[in-house]
Amino acid sequence: MADPATLRTVFAQFPAGVVAVCALVDSEPRGLAVSTFTPVSLEPALVSICVQNTSSTWPVLRTANRIGLSLLGSGQEDAARALSARRADRFAQMSLTRRGSAIFVDGGAAWIEASLDGEVLAGDHTVAVLRIHGLGKRVDVNPLVFHDSRFRALESENGSGRRQHVCAAAHDRPPQHAENDDAGPRQDETGARVSDSRRLRVL
Repeated sequence: MADPATLRTVFAQFPAGVVAVCALVDSEPRGLAVSTFTPVSLEPALVSICVQNTSSTWPVLRTANRIGLSLLGSGQEDAARALSARRADRFAQMSLTRRGSAIFVDGGAAWIEASLDGEVLAGDHTVAVLRIHGLGKRVDVNPLVFHDSRFRALESENGSGRRQHVCAAAHDRPPQHAENDDAGPRQDETGARVSDSRRLRVL
């Protein structure tokens, strides 16, 4: 059987998108980044992510009523790294939008509002199945790609540079992107304090 190091190098040859998985729990934003996002079913609408069993963030995130999934866009490498780092405030310098307990990273290529539908223990990871309640996409943002342990960008086919916003929402309107005119620390409706290094808009 292949050793873990070899497995990692082989698995790394599969290009994957990078998804921010975020929610407000106990009045604090919590989140992590995964490259294990997979569409699962159309009816019912389901997706899945795989999370390491050693994660200290997922046990907290999974308790949220709604979870925000943001498919990060090209140029959002810093957000991906921050959400993968072992530090207290993973959301520093990020512009965020919150609807209910779901948190979305602004500027992504697509977004999904979901809830935990079930979990399956699979070796050293847990497969979390998430039920979709709303979703949308932007045609003017290319996705961020993780391949061979590096972040990469996809080139646009038409190169037109057009800026157009398209969304296909289920049950509700999509999150809107936050303004950049934050004057300083404030609190959102839940009382969660928002630092001057990040912007959290409540819908």
